[in-house]
Amino acid sequence: MKKASLFLLASCLVSQITFAQSWSGYGGTNIYTTANVGIGTGPSTLLNVVGGGAVFGNYATLTNYDGQLSLGNQLYNYAPTQSNWAQASTLILSSSGTATIAFHTSQDGVSYISGSRERINIGYDGGWGAATVGLPNGVWTSGGNVGIGTQNPGSFALAVNGTMHARQINVDVTGWSDFVFKPAYKMLSLPDLNKYIKANSHLPNVPSEAEAMASGVDVAQMNKVLLQKVEELTLYLIEKDKQYEGLSRKLAAQQREIKRLKNKVNKF
Repeated sequence: MKKASLFLLASCLVSQITFAQSWSGYGGTNIYTTANVGIGTGPSTLLNVVGGGAVFGNYATLTNYDGQLSLGNQLYNYAPTQSNWAQASTLILSSSGTATIAFHTSQDGVSYISGSRERINIGYDGGWGAATVGLPNGVWTSGGNVGIGTQNPGSFALAVNGTMHARQINVDVTGWSDFVFKPAYKMLSLPDLNKYIKANSHLPNVPSEAEAMASGVDVAQMNKVLLQKVEELTLYLIEKDKQYEGLSRKLAAQQREIKRLKNKVNKF
């Protein structure tokens, strides 16, 4: 009996050494300790869980695989606003300026996502380089180029392998085609233009079919060239209209002369 009492006393002393405070409350017994706690292992940190997952949340997705962590409540829509961001966020990371999530692999590679006020950064190797981000059927390269429908945007800032829809697209241009209306601008004569078309099968300064198929077309440059051709066509029409007006006046004068001569002949 005496030995049993001593064992019980020793157990209580160990309990008091291990746990600084223990009390009962809502949901069971709450325990505070300054020692490391291990679940499934001898602890080497304040909390060390091995052999299963950790689940936080009454309706979080249940998982019990080693190294997994499940957070949240499937009955709640986490959509934070400026006024309720704390209670409406599934995971909160705090810092004095920038908070970071790091992804470390067994090959010692580190990728990260960090967030500060109004800015999210993505990188790798602790921020010593920019990251390449995979997109659904696309890519955002470490050089800042984006591919949509392609994994290789090449040297293009945006490469789209597919159809785009937009309400409006503004393209910066260098210069415009109104030089056609300057007095010093010289156009080919229509006979010379006809010779060029027969020899080349396209208008001057316009890419040939082979060039367009091989390299595509620069939208801004092509619009300038097309406007140039429209303005040249306008000048050709104006010139032809002048010629037509001159011929019409000559024809009218000839008709009057013929009528005068007919009247004179009829008098004899």
